[in-house]
Amino acid sequence: MNMLLNKGMFQGKRILKEETVNIMVKENQLDGKDVTDIHRDVEVYGSNPYYKGMGWNLAGWVMIDKEKAFGAEFSEVGEWGWSGIGGTWFALSEVPSKQGGNLHRVGILFMSQVGPDKGLPWQPQFRFLAMRAVRNLLDQA
Repeated sequence: MNMLLNKGMFQGKRILKEETVNIMVKENQLDGKDVTDIHRDVEVYGSNPYYKGMGWNLAGWVMIDKEKAFGAEFSEVGEWGWSGIGGTWFALSEVPSKQGGNLHRVGILFMSQVGPDKGLPWQPQFRFLAMRAVRNLLDQA
């Protein structure tokens, strides 16, 4: 997670080219449609509000529409991450400072073992709370 957050660098060493990471995280699978538009017939995707406003990239999911995305009030378009089968989930984002200019790279991790996709209802709520806390910290800095 740390290597991806730092555009391919880990502990001062280049593991992946920055260009490779940029290709991995760019929305490139659904031509701007969100997951619920494409997978209406698949229960876990089509009827789940968590996937509204989300697309796929080569690394997992990516937020493509902040207005549709559940729990995204403090997140940014381009936030991306991965969900595991047991509910473990992470998100990586670049968050602008309130004054503008500086981007802060933020990673959040939600760990659970609750069975296939049972963690989904908590993930957007966790993202909302974590990103709100990050924004509050940045606003105070």
